[in-house]
Amino acid sequence: TLKNIKRNKKCTICIASAEFLEPLHKSSNTYEYNQSEVDELNILMEKIDNEYPDIVKGVPVAFLCEFHSIVELDGKTIPTILEIKKQYIDESVIDAKDEKFNISFEPLARVARHYGVINEKINSPKML
Repeated sequence: TLKNIKRNKKCTICIASAEFLEPLHKSSNTYEYNQSEVDELNILMEKIDNEYPDIVKGVPVAFLCEFHSIVELDGKTIPTILEIKKQYIDESVIDAKDEKFNISFEPLARVARHYGVINEKINSPKML
């Protein structure tokens, strides 16, 4: 993935819901450079913008990004800085009320070695 981002200078980041847990987790496995996790896992893709790589078909939200830079650190982790240029939001998760724009879905999150979803709304504290 990093080689592709550095070569193409663009990428998409899909924000998945729980229904995508298995392919999302398995796609994090190590694959040979010429081996596609999309093909290996039979992940369906969708073209939403001709300037950016495809997104996973059915994801509710995706960010279309351009490569900015890499942060050099000791160790195996390679922090990569991307700039979000466009955002895709599936109409099925948009809840428009009273001119407010709310997105209603439970994004899948990595929590340590596990996954979770946010299922409780917590109101912001009042500002002084």
